[in-house]
Amino acid sequence: SPPFQRIESTWSPPESAVSRIATARKQSAMLDGKFLEFWDHTLLKPVASLELPAAQFVVFSPNERLLLAGSPERAGTLVDAVSHSVLAAIGTGTRKVYQGAFSPDSRHIFAGDGGGKLQTWDLEGVLENTLLGHRGPIYTVQTWMVENGGMMAASAGEDKVLRLWPRAFWDSRLLFLQQAVSEDKTYLNED
Repeated sequence: SPPFQRIESTWSPPESAVSRIATARKQSAMLDGKFLEFWDHTLLKPVASLELPAAQFVVFSPNERLLLAGSPERAGTLVDAVSHSVLAAIGTGTRKVYQGAFSPDSRHIFAGDGGGKLQTWDLEGVLENTLLGHRGPIYTVQTWMVENGGMMAASAGEDKVLRLWPRAFWDSRLLFLQQAVSEDKTYLNED
């Protein structure tokens, strides 16, 4: 027998091509350019749909209770991944947002924009910090845990630079620790 089983369903196809998909243990979320559709892995069928025009990325939080769907007009729409209801609009701006991510503890939202800014928000949609460090659009954002419960974020983009952001740079509760490094490797305190 084959190592996998082909599963077919009789669900209706989206109105347009599926552009992005995010997966969690119990469900997946698909974007088709107009709708965000939640697909239950146990029932093997869609269970909810939200109209989110122009969304271009979708990502589940590490605890799988939240989902961020991002669009060019704002950093994203925060969705309750259990009830499938919209919780908040996260950020607004004039630059296109290419990618978003949750912090490893699912308490902060990151979004990289077309102007080289990495912004962080809390789950209420309040801007926490704007991190400058890129020349041009940020195309990817990732977060991860490090030793002793620490957290890191990384961003990269058109300028071909990978920036690593320790938690002290983006967590508003730790901003008094923030430091930047100049090109000559001396440390500059941020005021």
